Amino acid sequence: RKRIIALHSHPGWSIQHISEALGCSRQTVFRILAIHRDCDQLSRPSFRTRGRPRILSRDNHDFIKGLLDSHCGLYLDEVQDYLWEERGT
Repeated sequence: RKRIIALHSHPGWSIQHISEALGCSRQTVFRILAIHRDCDQLSRPSFRTRGRPRILSRDNHDFIKGLLDSHCGLYLDEVQDYLWEERGT
């Protein structure tokens, strides 16, 4: 996506040249340029979250990751105990 935007800003790079150079369709190039023009982003902003809601918050996920980094031999029940004692989850 970044390369499409960058190449489009250089003189002499047509939609056809960009699509051939990057191995994507002209429609893809048009779509990415339209999103960039309309939203000033590389992808269309999502108005709703996708997929299943998270059971574990990002903070708890980071806590568990740090816990396992420092205590790599923990069993799942021990991780659950630490999570309950430290975070109340």
